[in-house]
Amino acid sequence: MIFVVVAGRIERLDAAMSAAQSGNLKMRAPVDRRDEIGRIAARFNEAMEEIDRSVAERDRLLEEQRRFNDILQEKVAEATREISQANENLSALNRDL
Repeated sequence: MIFVVVAGRIERLDAAMSAAQSGNLKMRAPVDRRDEIGRIAARFNEAMEEIDRSVAERDRLLEEQRRFNDILQEKVAEATREISQANENLSALNRDL
């Protein structure tokens, strides 16, 4: 009987780990006791929470980088337009001389 209970808890922990390995980073292991298996499951959940926070921070930073890139590209395009206009003005002055 004890073996069946322990095996079932280990199987649930293993299923949570397999789901996480497959990309389901929201998966959490059931923590139903404070014994060794429960502590392992709790540590797994803590690790998954840290991964979840890290992924969220990475996504936030990537979005910020995209916004900065868009701003930079617009500034470069604006400077390019200004330089082109200045070149056209200089060319017109040279023709008039």
